[in-house]
Amino acid sequence: MELDALIGEIATRHGVAVSRDDPVMILATLNERLIEESRDAQRQLLEDFRAEMAGASQRWNQESQLRAQSLLQQAAGSNRAAVAASVQQHRTAVTGAVREEMGAVLAAVCQLRALLLLQLGVSGLTLTALVAFWLFPHVG
Repeated sequence: MELDALIGEIATRHGVAVSRDDPVMILATLNERLIEESRDAQRQLLEDFRAEMAGASQRWNQESQLRAQSLLQQAAGSNRAAVAASVQQHRTAVTGAVREEMGAVLAAVCQLRALLLLQLGVSGLTLTALVAFWLFPHVG
């Protein structure tokens, strides 16, 4: 605040004439100087606080990203383990079902072979009978 404006304000508010060399003007100057220094100190504190908050925010952001990556890796590992266990379980079930079906197929093949051997025997007997009837038509 300029001194002339201050002298005018004191005269207007309080009805007292003050000159530039009045001791009260020393107080006004001191007060103005203290306000400026306080403003500068507060500005510096605010800038320091902003810088500290920006650093903290950056650290929190990095920590959050690291934590998220860690959680994703853990989840991926858990999923891999679950998938591997599921694959193993289904592999065992499929292998058992295939073996069971193969056993049924082998049993059917054995039955079919026995039936074919029986049919071959019957065909041989039939052929023998036909040859016998052809060679000896009147024997019977």
